[in-house]
This record gives sequence, C-alpha cells and structure tokens, in this order.
Amino acid sequence: MQDLKNLLAYTGINVEQLVNDYTQTLRNNSNSCATEAASIAALKEWATQKEYLIRQVMAMPGYNGNLQSVGVIEVPYEITPNVVYTSISTLWSNLFKNGDKITSKVDENGKTIEDYVNEELASMPSKVNIRSIASYSGKQPMTYAIFDNNGYTKESLKKAHMAESLVNLFRYYTATRLTDEMAAKIKELCPDLGVASGMKTTRALGKIIKRFGLEDKAAGSVYGKEFIANYCEVMKEGGIKRNFVVSVNPIDYLKMSIGEFTSCHDIRGGGWRSGTIAYMLDGVSMITYTIKPNETMEINGTTIDSKCRPELFSKIERNVFHWDHLHRLIQSRVYPQAKDGCADLYTAFRHEVQRRIALANGWEPDAWTNRKRRYTEFTIAGEGATNYPDWSYERFGGNLSTPGRSRDPYSTEMIIIGAKPMCIKCGRRHSTSSRMKCRNCY
Repeated sequence: MQDLKNLLAYTGINVEQLVNDYTQTLRNNSNSCATEAASIAALKEWATQKEYLIRQVMAMPGYNGNLQSVGVIEVPYEITPNVVYTSISTLWSNLFKNGDKITSKVDENGKTIEDYVNEELASMPSKVNIRSIASYSGKQPMTYAIFDNNGYTKESLKKAHMAESLVNLFRYYTATRLTDEMAAKIKELCPDLGVASGMKTTRALGKIIKRFGLEDKAAGSVYGKEFIANYCEVMKEGGIKRNFVVSVNPIDYLKMSIGEFTSCHDIRGGGWRSGTIAYMLDGVSMITYTIKPNETMEINGTTIDSKCRPELFSKIERNVFHWDHLHRLIQSRVYPQAKDGCADLYTAFRHEVQRRIALANGWEPDAWTNRKRRYTEFTIAGEGATNYPDWSYERFGGNLSTPGRSRDPYSTEMIIIGAKPMCIKCGRRHSTSSRMKCRNCY
C-alpha cells in the first residue's frame, strides 16, 4: 500500500479509499473473488503507466480532484444513419419519383421521338411507311441519336443519373453541416451547384431540389412539404446538455460498459470483460462519457453530486480516446453501438477532448488538425492485451487529430493500446479476454 501511496502522492487523492472502491466495484459486479492485494498490484501498474495522462487530466479545466475532468457540453440530437436513410429514400422515391420527374421524352425543340418518326414517315411512300414502322424498334437512325430506345432524351437521363448520384451521397450522411470531404464529393458531381464546407446539410439538399426544377413541385405538394419538414427535423442542429467526463480514474475503466447500455467489456459477463483492465494498464487510453447534469444520490446519509463522483452515475454514451506523449490523439468508437455513424456526436466529443487537452497544455483550443492518413499504420495492441480493438475499425468512426504543435504526428513510434491484464484474485498477468481471473485462479 505504501508504494502505491508514494506513486500517487502528487495527486492528493485518498489512496486507501481508491483501493477499497476498486475492490468493491469488482465484488459488487459479479467478481466476488477480487482481493485487496491484487487490486493494489493492478493500481500500482496503473499509476506507473498512466502518470502522463493523470497529470494531463489534473491540468484540465473542470478537474474535480478525483482523477476526472467534468464539464457541460451540448450533445447533438441523435441523428442515426438508418433514420437519415429512410428520410432520403422517401425523397428519391416520392419527390423525385425515382427520376421520372427529371427524365423527359421531349427535346429542346419540344418534340418527341414519335414526332420525328411521324414527320419522316409522312414524307415517304406508303409502302415504305409500313416497313419503316415495322423495322423501327431498336434501329434508330442517326436523326434520333439524342433519344434512347425508350424514347427518353439522353440529356434528361444524364440529369436523372446525376440527381440520383447526388441524393445517394446523403443517404447515410448524419452531419448537420457539410464537411470538406462531403462538399468535395458534391462539387465533383455538380460543380455549379454552389455548395461549400460548413453549409447546412438541409440547405445543400435544397439546392439539389432547386437544381433539378423540383422546388415548385415540392412546395405545391402536401407530401413534398411534409417530406422537407421531416428531413429538416431529422437534421436539426442543437442538442441536449450533459456532463462530459474525461477520466483516468480506475473505477471508470471497470465500469466503462455499465450504464444505459452494455457491451463486450461489461465486467459482469462480457466476452471481453478483462479488456477493462487492459485499457487501464496501458499508457495512452482515457475513458470519456456523458451523464445527466445536476444529478445527486444519497450514500450513508451524504449527498453525492455527479460532478464530484461521476463514476457512480449511469453512463449515457462512452468513448475511449488514446493520447500519447507525441501529441497524437486517436478517437475510438462511441458506444452504444447504435451511435455508429453519428458524425455530429463524434465531432462534439472530439472537439471537447481537444479543447481540454489544449487548455491543459497552454495551447490554442482550436489549433487542431484532423489527419487524413490511416492512423492504423502506427497503432498496435499491447502484447497479450484483451481489449476489443475498436480503434482498428475505421468504419466505427475512429480518427486521428493533432494539435498545431504536434511533435511528430506521423512518427514511426507505435501507439500501444491495451496491456496484458492482471488477475483480480492473485494479481498475476493473464491473457484471457472473457475472464477477470487467471487460469490458476479460475
């Protein structure tokens, strides 16, 4: 115990209370075999590996003296890919009528292919008329090159294809404003549409409706009005105020998947349950999460505020970040899993972590760059680590960002995520993801 107290002397926390809380958290969550000796062993390793991050969190705004930085953020209204897909699909199938409202059988002269055929046949002998009509199908003369085999003008078909390609860009797009990447994709398809990064997504879609001459039809249609109103409601900006916690408190690693959701890291029975300790024992992983603001609870006659002991309250969302001494910040997957693809939520969490790190180091809060390079090139799981590698799947929304004064954003030095966990009974290392104990103690 004294060694642990010496390691954590600079923090000012009650080490005996920390050991007791850590052990009791395990025992109260289906791990009754946890021992104080094993807890002390794990916490000594945590204190050694996490010293850099502990000092970082202690310097952050909103530090509560409990190894956590707590502050209020506005969490965006939930915009999920499935909801957006349904809304956009409704647009395409009803407002655009799958392209039927854009395609046309009338050319710029106001004529259809039948008009041209009739004009040509009218100038031919009657015997030729019969043969021409009989042989017309699939054998268009050069005169009719502007039409396809079904009589649609090729120009209108091209417009319909462009419209569908543009609408498809929005089918799973959940950000309320255009990112640089999204704006570039739209410009590539339709350079003169007049969109720009930062433009509201609803406004950009409105430009598409106008570009293809559907604004009057949309305004004049009750269904069109309902659709536009529905899409604007789906994509509305603003959000809900919640407490956002950046933590290196050991209890938060143990309870990272206990809250209004659960996942494979749930210490009560998750398939990767020992991954909680694997994250706790590496040198780069921080737990961030949201809880309801202004909550309190009574413990032994004492009122506990959620800002002082947020680990005791139910998590709403959770996001693991990895921050190393070379100033590289990796954002992993947001839980619960239903948040996959919620771009605004990922952005809100990342910006808040960036802001707190910057203020802790005396940097400009906005001086960050989101890197395009694949961060998986220089991340690796620790040897024997049992945490689920969320960060390695880019489809989960992980990303790399660095402050303006990053020492070396593309250093070949690997970011090692996770470590071999320690048995909660004897304190020995083990590498079984679905157990909190080593094989000798199981």
